[in-house]
Amino acid sequence: MKNLNEDTEAVSIVVGAILLLAILVTFMSVFTSTWVPIYVSDDEAAHSEQVHHSMLELKKQAEIANSVPNTVSIDLGTDDLPYIKDSNSVGYLDLNESAGKLLITSTIESEYVPSNMLPYSFGIAVEELDTNVTNPITSMQFEFLQDPSEYTANDKLAQNFDIHFRTTTYNRWIQFKNADVNDKHIRISLSGGYPSEKWISEDIKLDGTDDSKIYLNNDPRVLHIDCLTKDTNLTLKKSNQPLLINGTNYNISDSAPLYDLIQHYMKLGGNYLFDYVNYDGVAESSQIFEYQTTNRTTNVTYVNNTRIITMNNSEISKGTLKMESDYNFMVDQQYIYDSGALILQQKDGVVFKTQPPIQVSNRSGDVGLSINTILLKGDIERRGNDMENLYITANSVETINGYTENVTITKYPTEDTWDLWYNYFREMEDEIQDVGPTSVTFNNTSEYVRLNIEDSSPGIYLSMKSSEITIN
Repeated sequence: MKNLNEDTEAVSIVVGAILLLAILVTFMSVFTSTWVPIYVSDDEAAHSEQVHHSMLELKKQAEIANSVPNTVSIDLGTDDLPYIKDSNSVGYLDLNESAGKLLITSTIESEYVPSNMLPYSFGIAVEELDTNVTNPITSMQFEFLQDPSEYTANDKLAQNFDIHFRTTTYNRWIQFKNADVNDKHIRISLSGGYPSEKWISEDIKLDGTDDSKIYLNNDPRVLHIDCLTKDTNLTLKKSNQPLLINGTNYNISDSAPLYDLIQHYMKLGGNYLFDYVNYDGVAESSQIFEYQTTNRTTNVTYVNNTRIITMNNSEISKGTLKMESDYNFMVDQQYIYDSGALILQQKDGVVFKTQPPIQVSNRSGDVGLSINTILLKGDIERRGNDMENLYITANSVETINGYTENVTITKYPTEDTWDLWYNYFREMEDEIQDVGPTSVTFNNTSEYVRLNIEDSSPGIYLSMKSSEITIN
């Protein structure tokens, strides 16, 4: 009979099992501590790059959106590895309609053409300007207004009419025949000096005007405007320097008789551009009638393409879309779509991944501001690691282009992006000062950053697009 205490036949099997288990534990330890982090990190890096491209695509689709929904897909997170618990990453997608406001205050002379009416113009060949005419009139505009507080977007002339011009040594007049101008006012503007100078009259009431050289006949129906009148004054609105006209110096806000301005800009006694122009049967019922000169051509143009837009702390952008990735091994990231800009936030800082929506340019010495912003609407609050489809639709798009003398831009950043917007507004301040003599003032509080830009001569050219976008 065997002594079990001395029997060693099973020892090798037990030792082998223990060694095999130790090898397996060592392998799993190396696997989980080395291979899993590498694999998951690579997976998270690929996901981060995918989120970046998805947010760029969302920005692109928002800027070109229309009434037909566009689709952008965003993968919220990564999947679990087989048999490795909690190896996935989770994403959070949130749209906040009230965050990140961008406000603007300005009064803009905006140019536009209504969709139902195209400009009409015709030209005639003329003599070359006299060499002594150093400041030719480049634009002379007659604008009919239903009310002096309204500009040209409403209340067109209701019927066809005729335009007659006469320009000789002693006659400078324009007539509108058969035009329905009852109860209208008229505003006359003149631009000269290619065209760095601009003069504008106060509104003139056509019925009962105090100027005997601007009058209305009823039979036949004719509005007669004699440009050689001393009873109608125009106010200097833009000029690079004081102007000497007929022995008098004029500064911004000073007024001069139309007679003196015509003498100054058209040089009585020189070679005149045309003697008589007649165009009958003007249709489309526009409000603006413009006489323009170049060295070789005179154009008579009627258009309905100017309006004054006043914005007083108007919200041109509001709302943020945030995609937050909670990673296991990579640094956590947040992509933020804010006012048309794409921002990346990590624990080591925050940066713009695309250019902010406000750009400064040099327009031959003038300040140009380009603003392309987004008003976000929608109800999005999602969490997980699934693929999400977002549907982007434009509710409205407002485009404004024109000159202004003053622009104030105010941004209310989120707490996490305040320093980023502060630094960017400071950079814009420096860029504007580099362009020229424009006055620019920066200020801020704990809630906002603000730039105020002023330039009355020649003005600030503002090109702005604001889109209201719904994302679901």
